[in-house]
Amino acid sequence: RESKPLNSPKSPIPETSTENTSPDGVIYQSTQDKTKELAEAYAKTDQLSHRYLAYRDIPSLIKEYVKGRDTLDYGAGTGISTNFLHNLGLRVIGADINPLMLEKARESFSHLSFFKIEELTAQAHFDLIFSCFVLFDMKSKKEIIDYLNNAASFMKESGTFIIITGSEELYSVS
Repeated sequence: RESKPLNSPKSPIPETSTENTSPDGVIYQSTQDKTKELAEAYAKTDQLSHRYLAYRDIPSLIKEYVKGRDTLDYGAGTGISTNFLHNLGLRVIGADINPLMLEKARESFSHLSFFKIEELTAQAHFDLIFSCFVLFDMKSKKEIIDYLNNAASFMKESGTFIIITGSEELYSVS
């Protein structure tokens, strides 16, 4: 598959497409409704120790396995991981299903581009798909499989998919 490189961090994503949704039309659904308050709280997790542990080895994994710079942060939430990837020198955009999380991402990281997942099209292909702390939000095996298949559909043939996951207890630490 041929990829269209991103022109800049602010480059537009092609028009809306439903080609990458699951047969029942679901991209993925979180088991927990994301409220504005939750988005605000989540945006403050960037300095917690679990972030350091989760991100510690990412630069060396990218150096060893990723062959280009075009990156999709799939499930970007409030943009913390998108900004992390940007700071590593990657050309990154963030995508999420929740407009409140995206609103907070755009507010916090106005130098980056964020889109609803539904706005991505099959023409967008990336060297790296990055997914951080998304899987434990999913309630079923089918939802996880749909999520992974949809995310992978945006990956170049030679691309890499890095997933970081955790547990619900991750956010219960004071």
